[in-house]
Amino acid sequence: RVSFLPPTSQPKMSSLFQQVVKKAIQQSGLHLSTSDLTAPGGTIEWGSTSLLTTLDLSKLSRTQLKNHLTARNEVTTGSTKLQLLERLRQSLEDERRRGLAYEEEMEAKHKRIARD
Repeated sequence: RVSFLPPTSQPKMSSLFQQVVKKAIQQSGLHLSTSDLTAPGGTIEWGSTSLLTTLDLSKLSRTQLKNHLTARNEVTTGSTKLQLLERLRQSLEDERRRGLAYEEEMEAKHKRIARD
Protein backbone atom coordinates (compact mmCIF):
# COMPACT_ATOMS: atom_id res chain seq x y z
CA ARG A 1 0.00 0.00 0.00
CA VAL A 2 1.05 3.55 -0.61
CA SER A 3 0.75 6.12 2.13
CA PHE A 4 0.51 9.81 1.41
CA LEU A 5 1.04 12.85 3.59
CA PRO A 6 -1.06 13.19 6.75
CA PRO A 7 -4.23 15.27 6.34
CA THR A 8 -2.79 18.35 8.02
CA SER A 9 -0.17 18.73 5.30
CA GLN A 10 -2.10 17.13 2.44
CA PRO A 11 -2.10 19.33 -0.67
CA LYS A 12 -4.83 19.19 -3.27
CA MET A 13 -3.58 17.36 -6.34
CA SER A 14 -4.34 18.44 -9.86
CA SER A 15 -5.87 15.91 -12.21
CA LEU A 16 -2.68 15.70 -14.28
CA PHE A 17 -0.56 15.20 -11.17
CA GLN A 18 -2.92 12.44 -9.99
CA GLN A 19 -2.55 10.65 -13.31
CA VAL A 20 1.23 10.87 -13.14
CA VAL A 21 1.28 9.57 -9.55
CA LYS A 22 -1.11 6.71 -10.36
CA LYS A 23 0.93 5.68 -13.40
CA ALA A 24 4.19 5.77 -11.45
CA ILE A 25 2.70 3.67 -8.67
CA GLN A 26 1.21 1.16 -11.09
CA GLN A 27 4.53 0.84 -12.92
CA SER A 28 6.31 0.23 -9.62
CA GLY A 29 4.03 -2.75 -8.96
CA LEU A 30 2.60 -1.33 -5.72
CA HIS A 31 -1.09 -1.78 -4.92
CA LEU A 32 -3.12 1.42 -5.05
CA SER A 33 -6.79 1.91 -4.39
CA THR A 34 -8.45 4.89 -6.05
CA SER A 35 -9.98 5.82 -2.71
CA ASP A 36 -6.46 6.20 -1.30
CA LEU A 37 -5.88 9.15 -3.61
CA THR A 38 -9.07 10.93 -4.35
CA ALA A 39 -12.70 11.48 -3.68
CA PRO A 40 -15.23 12.59 -6.27
CA GLY A 41 -14.12 15.95 -7.59
CA GLY A 42 -10.43 15.04 -7.66
CA THR A 43 -9.29 16.12 -4.20
CA ILE A 44 -8.21 14.11 -1.20
CA GLU A 45 -10.84 14.50 1.45
CA TRP A 46 -9.49 12.97 4.66
CA GLY A 47 -12.32 12.80 7.17
CA SER A 48 -15.01 13.73 4.64
CA THR A 49 -18.41 12.25 5.44
CA SER A 50 -19.26 11.94 1.75
CA LEU A 51 -16.10 9.90 1.18
CA LEU A 52 -16.30 7.81 4.36
CA THR A 53 -19.88 6.74 3.73
CA THR A 54 -18.77 5.18 0.42
CA LEU A 55 -15.95 3.15 1.98
CA ASP A 56 -15.91 -0.11 3.91
CA LEU A 57 -14.34 1.38 7.03
CA SER A 58 -13.26 -2.02 8.35
CA LYS A 59 -10.91 -2.40 5.37
CA LEU A 60 -9.03 0.81 6.10
CA SER A 61 -5.56 0.47 7.57
CA ARG A 62 -4.77 1.76 11.05
CA THR A 63 -2.87 4.67 9.49
CA GLN A 64 -5.80 5.58 7.24
CA LEU A 65 -8.19 5.46 10.21
CA LYS A 66 -5.85 7.75 12.15
CA ASN A 67 -5.64 10.17 9.20
CA HIS A 68 -9.42 10.35 8.91
CA LEU A 69 -9.81 10.83 12.67
CA THR A 70 -7.13 13.53 12.72
CA ALA A 71 -8.92 15.38 9.92
CA ARG A 72 -12.11 15.20 12.00
CA ASN A 73 -10.29 16.51 15.12
CA GLU A 74 -10.79 13.23 16.98
CA VAL A 75 -8.35 11.54 19.38
CA THR A 76 -5.99 9.02 17.76
CA THR A 77 -3.35 8.28 20.38
CA GLY A 78 -2.82 4.89 21.99
CA SER A 79 -5.59 3.07 20.18
CA THR A 80 -5.98 -0.29 18.52
CA LYS A 81 -7.42 -0.53 15.02
CA LEU A 82 -10.78 -1.62 16.45
CA GLN A 83 -10.86 1.37 18.82
CA LEU A 84 -10.00 3.73 15.96
CA LEU A 85 -12.68 2.15 13.78
CA GLU A 86 -15.31 2.53 16.52
CA ARG A 87 -14.23 6.13 17.16
CA LEU A 88 -14.54 6.97 13.46
CA ARG A 89 -17.97 5.34 13.24
CA GLN A 90 -19.08 7.25 16.35
CA SER A 91 -17.77 10.50 14.87
CA LEU A 92 -19.80 9.92 11.70
CA GLU A 93 -22.91 9.11 13.75
CA ASP A 94 -22.43 12.24 15.89
CA GLU A 95 -22.14 14.36 12.75
CA ARG A 96 -25.31 12.79 11.34
CA ARG A 97 -27.19 13.53 14.57
CA ARG A 98 -25.96 17.14 14.63
CA GLY A 99 -27.21 17.54 11.05
CA LEU A 100 -30.63 16.16 11.97
CA ALA A 101 -30.88 18.44 15.01
CA TYR A 102 -29.96 21.45 12.87
CA GLU A 103 -32.57 20.52 10.25
CA GLU A 104 -35.25 20.16 12.94
CA GLU A 105 -34.27 23.51 14.45
CA MET A 106 -34.48 25.25 11.08
CA GLU A 107 -37.81 23.61 10.27
CA ALA A 108 -39.25 24.78 13.62
CA LYS A 109 -37.90 28.29 13.01
CA HIS A 110 -39.51 28.46 9.57
CA LYS A 111 -42.81 27.19 10.93
CA ARG A 112 -42.78 29.96 13.58
CA ILE A 113 -42.04 32.55 10.90
CA ALA A 114 -44.83 31.20 8.69
CA ARG A 115 -47.36 31.38 11.57
CA ASP A 116 -46.52 34.96 12.47
